[in-house]
Amino acid sequence: MDVRSADRRIGRIVRRFALRARYELYDEMERLFATIVRPLTSIWTFQLADADGRPRGEIAKKWSGLGQELFTDVDKFRVMVDADDWTLEQKAVALAAAMAIDFDFFENNQRR
Repeated sequence: MDVRSADRRIGRIVRRFALRARYELYDEMERLFATIVRPLTSIWTFQLADADGRPRGEIAKKWSGLGQELFTDVDKFRVMVDADDWTLEQKAVALAAAMAIDFDFFENNQRR
């Protein structure tokens, strides 16, 4: 998935198929700057790491309550990025990855 601002591409997200869900995040220069991996121990949390493998945050779906989970299509997510050295564009790509994860894993895509 390409991530764009109004006038240019600021990054790209690539989903890799493996035993565990894995996403690679690239900046506007096509450099890998982060990966997102779903741990085997959690179905609602994804770990965000930089290109060197250092933890940089997480993307987690939060429980909305029984009524909301059963009767609506509303999801709550927490996106934590602990990377002061990342550009605003790189952080925007990480946020876009959270939306891609929501679509890939938590939306009911059978009706579309």
